[in-house]
Amino acid sequence: MEFIAAIILGIVLGISEFLPVSSVGHSLVLSSLLSFPPTQALRNTFAVFIEGGALLAVVLHYSRDLLKQARQFSTDATVRQLWLNVVIAFVPVGIVGLILHDWVEKVLFSPVVVGISLIGGGLVFLVVERRRQAPRTLRLEDMTLGHRLCS
Repeated sequence: MEFIAAIILGIVLGISEFLPVSSVGHSLVLSSLLSFPPTQALRNTFAVFIEGGALLAVVLHYSRDLLKQARQFSTDATVRQLWLNVVIAFVPVGIVGLILHDWVEKVLFSPVVVGISLIGGGLVFLVVERRRQAPRTLRLEDMTLGHRLCS
């Protein structure tokens, strides 16, 4: 049974990883609906391979840009500002994640909460897509402090 669960979960995670949806959320809901054992070890294994593979693909895809930015970092203020933006966007989330990790895993990783969140997120996507406003910021370098903190 666990082998079949792994195959089905692998397919769902693989398909949903590059979509603007939560692949882990879908796997939690699917595990619950199909009565698969959502063991921590199984979740961790999938997280490493599916999300690690996706991260590796993104790094490889952007490797030329990343290497170019690494070479220009000490001489190009725009590149430094871009990476400062990345750090400013990450730090608040990282701190909250470290502080609330146990609570998030215990409360927010339940299938009901995840299912409701996926539906709510889908509705938000529909509303945002129907508005069709032109983006106000076209380049990462033009992000304001507000953009950085709210991204």
